[in-house]
Amino acid sequence: MSKLVLIIKREFIAKVRNKSFIVMTFLSPLLFVGIGCFVGYLSTMKADLKTIAVHDETGRFVNQFKSDEEYKYVDYSKVDLKILKDSILKESYEGLLVILAKEDTVHFCE
Repeated sequence: MSKLVLIIKREFIAKVRNKSFIVMTFLSPLLFVGIGCFVGYLSTMKADLKTIAVHDETGRFVNQFKSDEEYKYVDYSKVDLKILKDSILKESYEGLLVILAKEDTVHFCE
């Protein structure tokens, strides 16, 4: 049993005296704290305002979209859909939401 204790003690001392063990003992906690601070910083950043064009042929849903700090909804229900698709590509909109009257379906276009 005493030989086993001597072997364990020698191996432990050999590992502890290694420079990488000493460096990682102090560096690992700092690395975890740094990653936590970085994630906290990223979560507090505000996203840019995204502008979404809404084309509602039914007229039932356009009032349901309320603009907030993150999204701004612009009503283009009275503009022809073909003209709207062309102008959306040229302007700075994040997306186009089309609600058709014929099928009562919702289509998302980017």
